[in-house]
Amino acid sequence: MNIAFATSNMLRKKSYRVITTIYKKRKKLYVRKLAENSSAIPHIKQLIQGEEILLKKYPGINMTKIIQKNRKFIDYEYLPYPTLTQIVEKKLFERKFDSAKEIIERFYEFLDFFPTIGSNEYKSSEFCKIFDPKKEYFNSAEKSCLEIGILDNRFDNLLFDKGELFLIDYEWVFNFALSKDYLKFRGLYYLCYYLQPIIKTLCSEEFPCFEVLFDFYIPKSWLDIYDFSQKQISLFLYYEKNFQNHVNLIQESFQKQLILEEKKLVNYKLIEAETLFDQKSGNNSILKNNFLTEKVSALQNQLNQLLKTK
Repeated sequence: MNIAFATSNMLRKKSYRVITTIYKKRKKLYVRKLAENSSAIPHIKQLIQGEEILLKKYPGINMTKIIQKNRKFIDYEYLPYPTLTQIVEKKLFERKFDSAKEIIERFYEFLDFFPTIGSNEYKSSEFCKIFDPKKEYFNSAEKSCLEIGILDNRFDNLLFDKGELFLIDYEWVFNFALSKDYLKFRGLYYLCYYLQPIIKTLCSEEFPCFEVLFDFYIPKSWLDIYDFSQKQISLFLYYEKNFQNHVNLIQESFQKQLILEEKKLVNYKLIEAETLFDQKSGNNSILKNNFLTEKVSALQNQLNQLLKTK
């Protein structure tokens, strides 16, 4: 086995720690999810059950296929396609704002692939345990829900190729309903979280944004597609914080004061372009963006040509 990439989240509780590797075997790439310890073996079983549930409930869904599995690991096929997050990022760098908006719409269309039911999440004791242990936001109203709670519906978990979307991560598939609005906001929130430096740089009259949390901005055109009230945002971030506390060792309190009472429209640049390179590090580094990589490659070619002429 020739390992090309490996990562693990050691900040998770032991029972949820999974090592993810991309390895090469007989000239083909595969993705392996391996239990980091014996306590995490039931979580591997949950991943296998998640695939079985999705294929049975939604036979038309495009997902990465499981190649082999046992009680400790799962091997998936590797698909070499860009994520929706990467596509949106590239469109923003190219200032193709309408095209970026179309990707947001495509994400919502993918969520609409899953039939909805009128339900209330609080009917499930498991939902309460994970998302609202104190039932601080309890209400009995019916909502539009996915019958099977697929929490991994995010831009970075969806690959795009030839007009088709492929779900590549279904680690968190719950056998209870989840609000479709929550899943839509969750996808948009994590996309904007990743893109904050770019969004703040491009914010302008051509690309206005709403400040929805303190120093956190979402492009107005994206909220024009599907708007969320500040009350909804408060609720969904509360759910999200509880979920993260359920999974991770570090427990964080919900900071409701960071949520603005009303959205604030902004149409001017919030950071200068050169500060982009100080905003991100590691795997998320904008220095690794294809756009910049192509620029560096072009400069290297020019330098090589100059050296050859001497």
